[in-house]
Amino acid sequence: MRISLVSNRNWKMDETNEGFCLGPYESVCQNIQVARNYSDGQEKLELVVFTNEYEEKIIAINGVSWDDSFLPPLHGKQHQTIIETMKKTILSDSEFHIFLLHGEAGVGKSRTSQELCSDLKAINVQCETFLVSKRNKSVEKNLYSFLKRKKY
Repeated sequence: MRISLVSNRNWKMDETNEGFCLGPYESVCQNIQVARNYSDGQEKLELVVFTNEYEEKIIAINGVSWDDSFLPPLHGKQHQTIIETMKKTILSDSEFHIFLLHGEAGVGKSRTSQELCSDLKAINVQCETFLVSKRNKSVEKNLYSFLKRKKY
């Protein structure tokens, strides 16, 4: 028996996956590691299991995602400084605050805002985040609706 990737355009599998043989009524648990090279919206992962040289079964896994109940710690010193500065500003007075985080893709803007909101919600301070993009005009409407609901 051997396991390989079918959807290999965006996925890679460790090459240590060796074939194995099973006798009647035997089973095996095999650890394989599959990683997504980049996020392109194609979340379907397909594996093929070759049971012998003539027979194969395809296993499709739709909606592949990680369990976000565990987030690795945020280590960036600049990210921590930004979070602490924003938190001090928010806690220093009771005024309404809007912050705009901007920067290149992948520098940690979403994670920084997520950490800030998590810290604030832990002390019962309301926090909302909105992704603003030149391509996504609906965010402006959502932000306007939010502000209107809060009577700002």
